[in-house]
Amino acid sequence: MTFKEAAYFILKREKRPMTVKEIVEIALKEGLIKTSSKSPDRDMAVNIYDDIRLNGKNSPFVKVGRGLFGLREFEEQERKTTTEGVEHLTRKLKETQYRSNSPSEFEEVLKEAFSFLGFETDLIATPGNTDVVLKANIGHESYTVNVDGKTSKSGKISDVQIDWLSLEDHKGKTDADFVVVVGPDFAKGNVEKRAHKSGVVLLKVKDLIELLKEHIRYPFNLLELKRLFETPGDAGHVVEEIISAHRSRTHFLENLKLIVEEMDNLQSVLGYFTVDSLVARTVEKKLEPQMIKSVIDLLNSPLIKAVEEVSEGKYVLIMNKKNLSRVFKQMAGLFEEEEKKEEREVAFVENNEENKKLATKYFKWEIKNKSVVAWARKENPYQHFCPLKHFHFIIRKIVEVFKNNAEVSSSTVFSLLEGEELVPGRPFRGKSERYKMDMALGILELEGFIEWTGKKMPVTYRLKKPVEEIEKWVAQRFGM
Repeated sequence: MTFKEAAYFILKREKRPMTVKEIVEIALKEGLIKTSSKSPDRDMAVNIYDDIRLNGKNSPFVKVGRGLFGLREFEEQERKTTTEGVEHLTRKLKETQYRSNSPSEFEEVLKEAFSFLGFETDLIATPGNTDVVLKANIGHESYTVNVDGKTSKSGKISDVQIDWLSLEDHKGKTDADFVVVVGPDFAKGNVEKRAHKSGVVLLKVKDLIELLKEHIRYPFNLLELKRLFETPGDAGHVVEEIISAHRSRTHFLENLKLIVEEMDNLQSVLGYFTVDSLVARTVEKKLEPQMIKSVIDLLNSPLIKAVEEVSEGKYVLIMNKKNLSRVFKQMAGLFEEEEKKEEREVAFVENNEENKKLATKYFKWEIKNKSVVAWARKENPYQHFCPLKHFHFIIRKIVEVFKNNAEVSSSTVFSLLEGEELVPGRPFRGKSERYKMDMALGILELEGFIEWTGKKMPVTYRLKKPVEEIEKWVAQRFGM
């Protein structure tokens, strides 16, 4: 069988979405494919991605989640792709939490789960280090979390299974704001006391699963999830509070269709609608006036413009429900189209050995309007901006450190920037501007001036070219 034939055969038989790794393991075990490749997972991924890209809706394969594939012929699977992905995650979390002889499987699933929740994730899981590092890049509210996964056949994590001193050490190495231990359950007594004393959050797998289920209903934002890590000890009650607050926030979205229908009904009789008239029409739902007004403001925004205020407090719906639905679908499509465009590239990015030699998440950069602009994460790109003068100051600090050290860590550079002024009267703002330092180190790495040593805790670099060449390049490239 070819790789594609084997993938189709296995997915047809299993009747469920599967990862490339699962498909290849079965194909090799049953002798369905023969290969001398050192990266059969990558080869399988490329075959499936290519088939989807080239054949579109005629391809038998469909991507139903990150790294998760199914068959197009299963109509229910097509309609519930995201749900299937969460069900797969839930199933894997439930299975791997008890595999104390294979903790790496649990760590990989944790990375996938937190990625689904919207975090940038880095799976480290090397001896003496934390398992997964989460990053929430949300400006001044940015934060970093160390995640330590614990498995147990008995289903209980005891005090002796948690190395509290190492957790504290890892927190310093990654410059993390929070630490969370994830496990099936935790023994009573000492574990809870030590967690409070050490500032560590204890998150049960069942509570993580509840967050995933809620996230698929309406996605959390990363500021909402920050609460999860702020209170040490058992996170069960915090999870309940987060979900309750989230449901209150998203309650109006669930009633959006009803509110729009009542707008239409009132308008057909009165020629307009008001907040009070909508509250009266939806009295059984007990919708607050503020909630109704929020929906009106949303539909009246320049982005949608489905509602117009004709006089003070009186509104009309100027777009029918069918076209309103199209607007929301087109907005969603803009994001989905970008993700699909990158799908094939992900197969190479995640498996390409050359990329693994780079520590930086940035892959290209340019100078634009007196700022340095860098693009991060090829699979889901976003931009960071740094004023030229700020960038130049940070580069000079990096050069200074390399003049006296063979190897330099990101933590060392960060500590040197703290308390400094990027320009006169403008101090470095610490963690919320750490990305500027990461940009500078990443661009030096991309340009071949420094290289990653392989150390992740913290990320450490060494020179590839003399510092004099860096200084010359800065003068030529930035004119400073």
